[in-house]
Amino acid sequence: MLPVLLALTCIPVQGGGVPIDLLAGGLSAWEGDKRFWSLEDGVLTGRSTIETPCEESTYLTWMDAEVADFVLSLEFKIESGNSGIQFRSEHGGGFGLLGYQADLEAGEAWTGGLYETGGRAVLGPRGLRVILDPDGKKRYEPLPPEAAEVGRDVTGEWHEYTVRAVGQRIELTIDGVITSDVLDNNLAYSRSRGRVGLQLHEGAPMSVSFRNIRVLQLDPKRRLEELESSEFNLPHWIWLPGEPTANQEMWTRTTFGVETLGEGCRAMLSGSCDNAITVHLNGVEVADWEEWWTPFRLDVTEHLLQGTNRLEAWGWNESGPAGLWLELELTLQDGTSTKWFSNETWPVADREPPGWPGSPVTEKPPEEVRWRIARDYGILGVDPWGSQLGFLDERLPDVLPAAGMTLPDGFSAELLYSVPLRRQGSWVAMTMDGAGRIYASSQHREMYSLSVPQLGESGPVHAQQLDVDIGSAQGLCWAFDSLYAVVAEGQHTGLWRLRDLDGDETLEDVRLLKVFDGEGEHGPHAVVPGPDGRSLFVIAGNHTALPEGIDRHRPATLWGEDQLLTRRPDPKGHAVGVRAPGGWLCRTDEDGDVWELVAIGMRNSYDLAFNAEGEPFTFDSDMEWDVGLPWYRAPRILHLVSGAEFGWRSGSGKWPAHYPDSLPGIADSGLASPTGVTFGYDTAFPEPYSSALFVADWAYGTIQTVNLAPQGSTYSGTFTPFAAGRPMPVADMTVGHDGALYVLIGGRRTHSALYRIWYSADRPHPVDDSPEVDRNEPLRRLRRDIESTHGRETADPPWNELGHPDRFIAHAARVALEHCPAAGWAERALAEEHLPTALPALLALTRADAATYGERIHQRLAELGWDNLTPVEVLPWLRLIALAGIRGGAPPPDLRSALLARLENLFPTGRILLDRELANLLAKYQSSELARKAVALLGSYPSSEDQIHMALVLSQVEKGWTLPLRRHYFRWLNKQASELTGGASLKLYLDGIQQDARALLPPELAQHPDLLETLAEKTPGQENPFTANFVHHWTLADLSPQLVSLNAERDLASGKRAFETATCLECHRMDGRGGATGPDLTGAGARFTARDLLDSILAPSDEVSDQYRETMVRTTDGAILMGRIEEEDEFGLLLRPSAPNSEAVFIETHELDLRKPSSISRMPTELLDCLTLEEVLDLLAYVLADTSR
Repeated sequence: MLPVLLALTCIPVQGGGVPIDLLAGGLSAWEGDKRFWSLEDGVLTGRSTIETPCEESTYLTWMDAEVADFVLSLEFKIESGNSGIQFRSEHGGGFGLLGYQADLEAGEAWTGGLYETGGRAVLGPRGLRVILDPDGKKRYEPLPPEAAEVGRDVTGEWHEYTVRAVGQRIELTIDGVITSDVLDNNLAYSRSRGRVGLQLHEGAPMSVSFRNIRVLQLDPKRRLEELESSEFNLPHWIWLPGEPTANQEMWTRTTFGVETLGEGCRAMLSGSCDNAITVHLNGVEVADWEEWWTPFRLDVTEHLLQGTNRLEAWGWNESGPAGLWLELELTLQDGTSTKWFSNETWPVADREPPGWPGSPVTEKPPEEVRWRIARDYGILGVDPWGSQLGFLDERLPDVLPAAGMTLPDGFSAELLYSVPLRRQGSWVAMTMDGAGRIYASSQHREMYSLSVPQLGESGPVHAQQLDVDIGSAQGLCWAFDSLYAVVAEGQHTGLWRLRDLDGDETLEDVRLLKVFDGEGEHGPHAVVPGPDGRSLFVIAGNHTALPEGIDRHRPATLWGEDQLLTRRPDPKGHAVGVRAPGGWLCRTDEDGDVWELVAIGMRNSYDLAFNAEGEPFTFDSDMEWDVGLPWYRAPRILHLVSGAEFGWRSGSGKWPAHYPDSLPGIADSGLASPTGVTFGYDTAFPEPYSSALFVADWAYGTIQTVNLAPQGSTYSGTFTPFAAGRPMPVADMTVGHDGALYVLIGGRRTHSALYRIWYSADRPHPVDDSPEVDRNEPLRRLRRDIESTHGRETADPPWNELGHPDRFIAHAARVALEHCPAAGWAERALAEEHLPTALPALLALTRADAATYGERIHQRLAELGWDNLTPVEVLPWLRLIALAGIRGGAPPPDLRSALLARLENLFPTGRILLDRELANLLAKYQSSELARKAVALLGSYPSSEDQIHMALVLSQVEKGWTLPLRRHYFRWLNKQASELTGGASLKLYLDGIQQDARALLPPELAQHPDLLETLAEKTPGQENPFTANFVHHWTLADLSPQLVSLNAERDLASGKRAFETATCLECHRMDGRGGATGPDLTGAGARFTARDLLDSILAPSDEVSDQYRETMVRTTDGAILMGRIEEEDEFGLLLRPSAPNSEAVFIETHELDLRKPSSISRMPTELLDCLTLEEVLDLLAYVLADTSR
């Protein structure tokens, strides 16, 4: 800290007055209930007894004068009870006083602390320095250890108490030790003057005595004059004249001369601004700061010049009070120093002056700037900012340095722009126009444009906010001389077009082309130019309804949930009530007039890209909570062919990849959170990178390449790591005109940055330019020919291709058939003898018109005997039997009996996928053999996924049970299942499976002792109960300066213990352990900086992901409930309230008045307060560590 800040920790007592003895005239100057107060031999005693009880706290008030700034000293002895010294107080009726109180008691807790009677209660606990911000929030800093001990046991002996109040600062001292130090900047409630008094507390009989009561009144004006003329030469807080306004900007500059600048000199720049500041020294940006409560201090020696220097600063006020201060101190080798600091002589302006450093070059004539005299709020330490605690002499970077990015040999990276989080938000989407200008959007705020230096050059990068009323775009693209934006939040959700019609480089023409019903992280996402140069493609997540007014549907409009068994909804409430078709891809024209649905059934694809043949690809996600469950599908590359259905359904209802009415992915990755994708065709990268698909993973901080190889009419792919960093939450990518890959990180309120990656080595010589013969091209051409008929009726549907061995061709043919009226081809489908053709034809008929042809479809399926099917045809046959039952109803009794007998004879086969489908059908038709056979399989399957699938099926079986079978089944659920590991929802789903199974128990077994165990979800808090004591109320101001210590090696074992002590494991998973109501923190270091992580802990409601957002429901009778929706159908919804151990509430549809997502996080804000500073730092290090190594 600078010496002046150290000096401010002790309040000077200049004033020149004489102390006044308040007891010199006896009690004549005091007013109070004299039944309780007496003065004898200079000792003033307050006493209540059994005979004279004190039924309401009473006060003895000194009436000669009020006090403002003063020092009061006295001696006290308390025998019992509670008392206090009132000051700056006012009468509260009778003998009452309202105001500050220096607390004292015959106990261990309160003596030496600051209290406010009739107001805010405890302001400054003993042992702490407290700053009350203007909004009433408290920031704490511990005093030396003796401060917490000195007032702990004062009963029965005389002690000295001193109260020192100067301005907004109050110090309490007992026996020479400062016990409480409070800076009360909460001006709406703080008190600047008032009465002095003594308290006798109500309650049991008590006794307290005082003597030598003296007060020294201070002269505030003289104190300020002496402080300003002191040797410290304090900088002043300055701002524009007049009252500050929200989102106000200020520019200021000064020049100064340096005569000598030799070896050994050091220049330190310090400052802060409420709320943000950027500083340039001689045209070089040296500071960009948003943490106004903690000033920065930087070594700027290298930028200082001998002669004239120019110091320039830009400040921004978010709202409320505004001020900026700067100080530059030059220390010479001989130890002498010179300071330049802000004061009223610095000129200020309310708009950017011409030629300001970092401004983009423009042909517009500069606006006239009027420099004005600054408004001087006073020296550092004045209200409302007070004395700022601590400097950040060193700090962790907000974003990943380019040197910290891992790249293949020959590649280089540079950090182009670090986005100021507080001012510009967290960016998630970007694009580049034809001139190389980049457009970007914050996830929840505005859109920006910026120009970057050419590759190989350096220079400032300035982000300019677009002057438009829309933002929160998750998709941007430049096409048709326009900026297209997919706004994914708020009232403007939809596809927008922004154009510059008058050539002034301003996008003044802003038009909504299409409204979308859906928002947030599973809402509408990317917009990408089509490969034909005439179209746009828009992709959306599964919480986005299909756009209204679609002109052409390439997938036939026959989709449904198609669930054979009762689906279990997500137990944490995600996507409950969301139905098919899930995520979608649409094509439109440049004006957004004509819309065409291309593909459906994705979960949450964020972006798409076209290969050299004009085929679209995406990187789709799955619910990471479901890892280890049978319906989990790894994030995968999808080939978004015409008419595709990829089978996403909510909860446990996702379709397996083998279902013939859907298409599989072409390449699976490991755990990932897919975001941006782009092909490398326009990069200046060597092979294999230039033809690879680049895919981004937000959660694990990586970019991978996927090398696609033709396989039939589609492709297969291989993942290869390309770039990685910690943290590197990649949100979007684009290829620049310079052949470099531009990478944007950000999202979920993490710090954003823009990077450029290029190939810096000499390009390798090509080995062989002659292309290989692509034997799969005819198959792709055939598929595309069939797909050209999608969306319209054709007189000659591709019947022969229904049974094509290539799954994508067969799928295209079936979709084409489904676009034709079923009456025209139903009889042909029912009579088809060629099995490979008959199965997809019957599948199409079942989807198109099972209501008419259902019984005949069942009859035909019965005729297709098991013995006639090849292994490839068995799974489609079983799916067709299931779908016929779902859409056409159960088969007639005779067919049902024959079918059940056939299936029972087949089960089990020993082939996992076949056994799953057979078990589903046997459960649907209530086989009496299934329980016996399936229970035996629970322990025999090698994978937990297959065991859980069988347990889920058995939870819906009513027949064929015996007590030993039930005992074995529930024992598996209670014991083996509790040991399974996986995603955050695994054990919650198992709980639900057990609940379903118990619901089917006959009444005589409902309370059977062998079946009463429940699946206990063990948490660390239950296994190791503890009581965590309060240590300190940690704030961002306290902890930000300490983050730099994370650069050193920390005690990760201590961090793990702290993680459990702070109850983090109750809601968050870490390396497979923990609760399920918050994000999984495994691998957090790949997406969060230490500062981002700290922000999310201390202010959890600032960013709540869609996956963890609760729902507020208001009923028609006015009741308001908050919680997660567990189930929903046409009859109503089941809501689990937020309060612990709450029972779920069913709200009928007609009772619903309003529902909307809650913006409040369930996470408490004071979880760290039970930890020491070292434990907090160890916890952060533990969460950010790469525990996979």
